[in-house]
Amino acid sequence: MADAAVNLGLTALDVVTGVSSNRLDRESLQLARAELGCAEQELEISKQTLGIDRDALDMARRGLELDQEQLTLAHRMEILEARSLRFNEQSTRYADQSLLAAEADLTRNREWKLVEEKTQQLKAISNLSALIAGFAMVSLVELTVPDDINSGVLMLFGLATALVVCTMLLTMLTTSMMLVYILNYRQVTDQCFKTVWGNKCERDWRWSFNCFKFGVPCFMVSLGCISWIKFQTENEWADIAVSTMVTVVVVISLIIWIVYVKTKYATDPVTTDMEEVLESDRLLTGLIHEREHLAQLRKRVVRLKQSQKEPERQQQGHDSASGFGTPRSDAG
Repeated sequence: MADAAVNLGLTALDVVTGVSSNRLDRESLQLARAELGCAEQELEISKQTLGIDRDALDMARRGLELDQEQLTLAHRMEILEARSLRFNEQSTRYADQSLLAAEADLTRNREWKLVEEKTQQLKAISNLSALIAGFAMVSLVELTVPDDINSGVLMLFGLATALVVCTMLLTMLTTSMMLVYILNYRQVTDQCFKTVWGNKCERDWRWSFNCFKFGVPCFMVSLGCISWIKFQTENEWADIAVSTMVTVVVVISLIIWIVYVKTKYATDPVTTDMEEVLESDRLLTGLIHEREHLAQLRKRVVRLKQSQKEPERQQQGHDSASGFGTPRSDAG
């Protein structure tokens, strides 16, 4: 009986122990399921965190690519600015050369203009002097002198006519030789025309011009003497009237010549060539403006280089920051 009771107690204990172990197994299964759910939730959270980190990494890469593109564009802009600077330097150099060429052309044109002006002046004086000398010589040769002419008038006529012919002949010869010289002065010297004219021709020009100015009143005096020699007819009062009128006209012409013409053009005026002065000032002003423009372009390139250094520094800081953040995303 006692053994049966013990066995029954052990059996009951085993049953109770089995029931308890089953309950504990169910509870442990529920806990395992709960832990599995938590692990799945943690896995989802880790996946979401990894996706966010990947998105952040993609954004960082895109930002880096944009910064690299911006840096490339800035580098291209720098290359374009450098090319523009070289082009502007070349254009400034060409502008300097063109200004120098323009100055040389202007000097050459002005020199030929001066040569042409002096040539026309010499031709005019030479032709006029030859014409007046021819008239005086013809009157001296062709004039018929009466027997009862006044000796004073005849002497004055001969002297005035000789002075006219000699002064005009000297003027014509001097101006002709000067004309030949200035038309071929480049074969003799390399100096500019103003220097050649001042050294070789100015004194002869003044002398020939003075001879011409002296010969004109002598020609008028000769004309007045001719009127008293030529008009010797039977009508004495008419001869005296005509000769007097011619003499009056000659005297009036002499007064006009001496008072107005000779006073106004007594000396050959020497004026300053304002065109040359103003042209040199214009050329100098143009060179100064070109150099100032070139200096401004150089300053602009320097400022551009300084502005391009700041994005490079920011890019380096961004690269270093992205380098520190990447391991965190990999660890996640």
